[in-house]
Amino acid sequence: MVERIGGRFCEKGGKVSENQIAKIVENRVREIMTTDSAHDFWHVVRVRALAKNIAKTEDADEFLVDMIALFHDVFDPKINPVDNEENAILEMMNKLKIREELGEDFAKIIAHDAANLGWRGGKNNKKLSKEGKIAQDSDRLDAIGAIGIARVFAFSGSKNREIYNPEEKIRENVSVEEYINPNRKDSSIQHFYEKLLKLKDTLNTGAAREIAKNRHEFMLKYLDEFFAEWRGEK
Repeated sequence: MVERIGGRFCEKGGKVSENQIAKIVENRVREIMTTDSAHDFWHVVRVRALAKNIAKTEDADEFLVDMIALFHDVFDPKINPVDNEENAILEMMNKLKIREELGEDFAKIIAHDAANLGWRGGKNNKKLSKEGKIAQDSDRLDAIGAIGIARVFAFSGSKNREIYNPEEKIRENVSVEEYINPNRKDSSIQHFYEKLLKLKDTLNTGAAREIAKNRHEFMLKYLDEFFAEWRGEK
């Protein structure tokens, strides 16, 4: 049984190790996350790696961070909607036979944080654990910078959205319903202004804010170049 002892998850009785639990979840997530290249298994891999690195600087529980990162996009309403994300994650734990190993309290922390760390049009203000905030930071960092730019165009292309439409107006407020609607037709460039350029100021940890600086500046330089080319100046 895995229990939290002295601020850490610890194996008790030698039944299932943390590494075994993580591998079980990883294998299942890899099977599920095949919808599009912006929300695929490799997105999860990047978020996990960054989250575990940030966890070291924040004296957080790396196993809990890892589990939240693994589950965070499995039931994202944009790609795999369900009636209740937390319940769906807990049921997935049941099917994988790891819920008892984690312990009910920590299974619920993982499910709650994984289900509630998303952007949701900037309207998401659910309270997260320290580890959930780290996973949230890592997820948001993967949405900005060079990889963030690639993901925007990959996802927009999969939905047949325009690269840019100068007749569009940037919306200051996007409802949750609008944001999760898979059929919305906002352009890739519009999405920069409605989400990506806002993410830097929403991060929870000092480590994430430091990483965000270069990624944010890279996006600004990209947009400068994009608009110069769009106007025929270069």
